[in-house]
Amino acid sequence: MRQTKLTVLLLLLALVVWPAAAIAQEEVEQADAEQAASEEMPSPYADPDDGWKEQRFHVGGFYGNLSGGTALGLVENVFFRTQFNMGADAAYGLRFGWVFASRFDLEGEYGRSSPSLVATLTDLQGQGKTEVPFSDLDETWFTASVNYSVIERMRRFVPYLTVGLGVVSVSSEAEGIVKSRKPGLIYGAGVRIRIIDLIALRVDARGLRSGFGTKQEAEDLPGVFVGDFNASNFIWSAGLDIRF
Repeated sequence: MRQTKLTVLLLLLALVVWPAAAIAQEEVEQADAEQAASEEMPSPYADPDDGWKEQRFHVGGFYGNLSGGTALGLVENVFFRTQFNMGADAAYGLRFGWVFASRFDLEGEYGRSSPSLVATLTDLQGQGKTEVPFSDLDETWFTASVNYSVIERMRRFVPYLTVGLGVVSVSSEAEGIVKSRKPGLIYGAGVRIRIIDLIALRVDARGLRSGFGTKQEAEDLPGVFVGDFNASNFIWSAGLDIRF
């Protein structure tokens, strides 16, 4: 009789313990499967050390505004003084780049604008200022620059600094404006805002220098009339990058 009671007790314990052990085993197996899946498909943004190795190329376009930052030259006679400046106009172009380190990428940029040439007339004392459109002026640039991400580049908001070299060209359909092609320097800062994994919004503010400066002699024509275009521009722009 005692042996029968012991057998029944063992059966009852087995009925209670076995389902619990089976459930616990199933939970462990499910956790292991989830961990394995996460290891097989890591997010490119999960590891700040290795995330930059994903999506190392980008292409995109931008649109903004270009304005002149320095005078292009001066002409004087016995009555008037005429100073030539660049106007302002829309700027647009394309960019393409390659990420070569965790915070650095190499980027090419092609841009175009038609800011025009403006003449500012005054008397010899600088009074009676009058601005008049003088001629059309088209400006294009092609630069290669390095962008440095100030913080880890895989975050959603990433500010960065830019510096690079290139070529700046100007031309005009007006008679007397000589085509010019000069070495250029581009520099500035921007912010990249990731919308989704593949697309980012960019906002940039940059300076663009054409030539490295030649001083106009008193009797010389401004450089823009003799193919010696030396000028500084300010460019702000917004655009999209597609990364792959």
